[in-house]
Amino acid sequence: MLRWSYEYLALVEKVTKTVLSLSPKLILDFGCGDGYLTLRLLHLNEHVKVVGVDISDRALMFARAFCGDSERAAFYHSIGEIPQNLLPFDVVIAMEVLEHIPPDDLPNVVEQVWKALRHDGWFVVSVPTTNIALSPKHYQHFSLNSLQTVLGGRFILLTYEYVHRIGLASKLIGRVLANRFVIVNNKFLLSLLTKLYRSLVMTANERNGVHLLAVFRRKED
Repeated sequence: MLRWSYEYLALVEKVTKTVLSLSPKLILDFGCGDGYLTLRLLHLNEHVKVVGVDISDRALMFARAFCGDSERAAFYHSIGEIPQNLLPFDVVIAMEVLEHIPPDDLPNVVEQVWKALRHDGWFVVSVPTTNIALSPKHYQHFSLNSLQTVLGGRFILLTYEYVHRIGLASKLIGRVLANRFVIVNNKFLLSLLTKLYRSLVMTANERNGVHLLAVFRRKED
């Protein structure tokens, strides 16, 4: 769990920083899961409102519990359920979501996201790359080209980066965090591992990155 958490938290940090740099007021967290990203956005910017969408009843139950009674958060099962007074969004986020959608359904999802955005809105996407083996829960992994193929009809690529570098440093940190002999709970050691992770593993490139994080701009119709 600790080994995976570094990777997940790095991705959340990168996505959050990217989204908030766009100065949005209204955000759609598409495929919000348990609402952790939604909660981070609410905590880091007291002026934003976030709408979460997820098809899972269980995920939405956790998301609502995480966010409590915040008037700046609302959750729905689909984009179609969102009230008109909450549209359009400044930013839509899809963090590790597109790989879970059957390829034949992706064009319809892309169209829904496009319609939910304001005319100059942003679509912030993170996906697993083809540098790692396909998960049984995923329909596909993406290269930059294949992601542009999926989104290019409705969106223009602005920026991209890769997160979590595959390599020796990643393996060593993972083995220290998760092994049969030692449970790492020493604050100094955890702080050191975190610094090493940030400097050696967090940032990656096209050849060794596990996740691709890209920002797209909505095209005019």
